[in-house]
Amino acid sequence: MFNSKFQTVQLLHIDVDINNMNNRLNNLGIITNSRTSQSSNEISLEQQQELTLRILEILNKQNSQIDVIRDVITEIQRYTLLSAVGIRLKDGDNYPYYESSGFSNDFIKSEMNLCSISPSRKILKNADGSCHLSCLCGAVIMGKENSNLSFLSQKGSYWTKHSSELLSHKSNESFPLINRNRCNEEGYKSVALIPLKAGDITIGLLQLNDFREDLFTEESITFFEKLSNCIGVTLSRTQIEEKKEKSKRAFQLLSNCNQVMLKAKSEIKFLNDICSLIVKIGGYKLAWVGFTEKNEFKNIKVIAQQGFEQDYLETLYIKLDETEIGKGYTDKAIKTNQPVIVEDILNDSTYNPLRETAIQRGYQSSIALPLIGSHCTFGALHIYSSEPHSFNKEELKLLLNLSENLAYGIEVLRSAKHKKLAETKLQKSEMKLLEAQKIAHIGYYAFDILTDEWTSSIELDKIFGIDSSYKKTISSWLKIIHPDHREMLSSYLLNDILRENKKFDKKYKIIDVKTGEEKWVHGLGEISIYDDGNRIEMFGTIQDITAQKKSEIALEESNIALNEILKTIESEKKEQLLVVQAHVNRTILPLVRKLEIGSNTLQSNYISLIVDNLNSIVSPFIGKLESQFINLTPREVEICKMLKDGLTSEEIAETLSTSVSTVFGQRKKIRKKLGLTNNNINLVSFLNSL
Repeated sequence: MFNSKFQTVQLLHIDVDINNMNNRLNNLGIITNSRTSQSSNEISLEQQQELTLRILEILNKQNSQIDVIRDVITEIQRYTLLSAVGIRLKDGDNYPYYESSGFSNDFIKSEMNLCSISPSRKILKNADGSCHLSCLCGAVIMGKENSNLSFLSQKGSYWTKHSSELLSHKSNESFPLINRNRCNEEGYKSVALIPLKAGDITIGLLQLNDFREDLFTEESITFFEKLSNCIGVTLSRTQIEEKKEKSKRAFQLLSNCNQVMLKAKSEIKFLNDICSLIVKIGGYKLAWVGFTEKNEFKNIKVIAQQGFEQDYLETLYIKLDETEIGKGYTDKAIKTNQPVIVEDILNDSTYNPLRETAIQRGYQSSIALPLIGSHCTFGALHIYSSEPHSFNKEELKLLLNLSENLAYGIEVLRSAKHKKLAETKLQKSEMKLLEAQKIAHIGYYAFDILTDEWTSSIELDKIFGIDSSYKKTISSWLKIIHPDHREMLSSYLLNDILRENKKFDKKYKIIDVKTGEEKWVHGLGEISIYDDGNRIEMFGTIQDITAQKKSEIALEESNIALNEILKTIESEKKEQLLVVQAHVNRTILPLVRKLEIGSNTLQSNYISLIVDNLNSIVSPFIGKLESQFINLTPREVEICKMLKDGLTSEEIAETLSTSVSTVFGQRKKIRKKLGLTNNNINLVSFLNSL
């Protein structure tokens, strides 16, 4: 599918050498084995192996979702040299581009929304009420399969060598299609759309576009489908983990904000403390609060802020009017009493006039939340994230709770009825905390060690499958634990926690008392000793991580399958190498050596060079050198081989028909690329050690 590293445009002189060599071999009557011949439009086994290894390395790193996706796109584009690569991920009913490389800003902007729009500007719905997705991206995501359509694979991927051929396709009942034809209009000839799946669920799409024709084959599409399955499982696991982590942070954020609100006496300090918690606990880049001023200018004044802003807020001037300055996101939230979200500042050209300023400071998404009081909306809370698409439905719900608490806290501080209002609001806040526990599948407990009794929240009782009548002791807790982990947990509690006073931090299996279902949980806890010395308690939380564990198991199974693919690829490579070696040694070299008979010195040198190059084709030294030092050029690899074979710089210069000074310059570059900064290390000795 793609040109190999030896046949790129930048290395054109090697193309000529290879073509000349192929002509010489054809003149000698040599027929290349079809299994070892690699079309420039097909991905090689070596490229498949290297790309698969790189993707596996990325997927197994404990990175955030945005870092994983960016690294995956970078590696695919680096190995394939495709014009554009993008990944769409599910966001509500839509599947916007989460990250991309190579597409124009206009293309991303126009194709960000896949939901189909009717001529009357209404969103088209499917029979089940879900949004109907447009174009082939939507068809692939919705899983439309039709064996009669040549551009769809058995796995539901769309691919074409000539995008114009799709224009002849008409929508039918089995394959409804609202074709935007944007890829063809943009000039892309080869297009592949691969679904990203976690089991049977499609979570997104891998898109591969190129301006050249004939870049994809059934074999390369099959390879990318297998790779996409692994990517899909990992992203699903990452989404679950990040969702739970965000829920945990939001739960802690709401709890801490309530504590700050109860203790607050100064409005400014209260607002700054809330902004600080949003940044430190919530993990956001910047948070600020602005109030509307009652003057003729109707501007919004920044009252409090925390986080990385580097004079960003000094550039803000927001007005509640119909001027360009008054048509921003903060004022819109205040005027509409609705949150306003910017999913991707980098690709949102409407984020003016401060788009470039925000990008320079690392802001990639933002949300403006109105502060709604009893009688009016008096301001807004604005939060910035260092990642795009940071504010999903669950996060939005929790942040709305936070903004409501913040608005309430401000009013409480301004009210003479502080105590009465605080008690009422605290009850509501406790209900929201219970809701937050439910969203995050987290319950809390308190264990009185001296009385051997523990209490638990409603959510923890649901996780364990128990009710208020269940006797809560150490013995009853151990009965809930899965038999495989019961002895280990008993020893851990007795020795590590009770004797050594360590913090409880363990993942283990339980059996739901009510349903008998096997679950995975993550328990955290810490022992506290009261001043009177008579009460020793352990407080902590327990989170249901069953979905996360299932995702990890699925990823492990996917890795095993991919490792089998790698073994098969490696075996085929070895077989091909043996065929090439035998062909060179039995047929090519004897014929070339016959040319030495009666040749002059110059001809003999060239024949020796041909022999050396033929040997290098099957030389393990060349393969090892290129795999370890991929930045070496073919000419530098050739010089390394000559140095290893014992040629001097003068002999190399004569053989390559160049100057000695040029060879010395090449040797310096080679030393630098090999990392030989110490002049005491001999280059030839180093090459012989490989």
